[in-house]
Amino acid sequence: MSSSMQASQPVDLVRTIAAIAALGIPLCGCVTVTRGTTQAVSANAAQSISVNTMPEQGAQCTLTNSRGTWFLRTPGSAVIQNTNTNLDVTCMKAGYQPGHLAIGADAAGLAGYHYDSPISVILGQPTTAPPPPKPLSSPAGYRS
Repeated sequence: MSSSMQASQPVDLVRTIAAIAALGIPLCGCVTVTRGTTQAVSANAAQSISVNTMPEQGAQCTLTNSRGTWFLRTPGSAVIQNTNTNLDVTCMKAGYQPGHLAIGADAAGLAGYHYDSPISVILGQPTTAPPPPKPLSSPAGYRS
């Protein structure tokens, strides 16, 4: 091989790497994630909402906005459709009055609207009286 041919191989390699890098840079910067591991970029986008209930978990919850109704059991999550209207969350569990919360939609710029998550819903007052205490047992051999 001639010395001029050997000298051009490293230069060609550098040019090839530079070309690959230049093509890759525009492809890498298309999306910026600002919440969690995904970010919606459409006003019609979906998002995952997590709900838990206090003082106990295991409640059945209904999430409703102008785009639909979704169901979950706490603690749990549902993928809902975003909109600019409130998200109404109602949770019910046997032994408690229902808990209700209305979450306003926040404008998220180009991402449309989103709701804060996770959501904590406080269940209402207990609907049943606690069981009466058990009678005390008498010690063996005691007579009244």
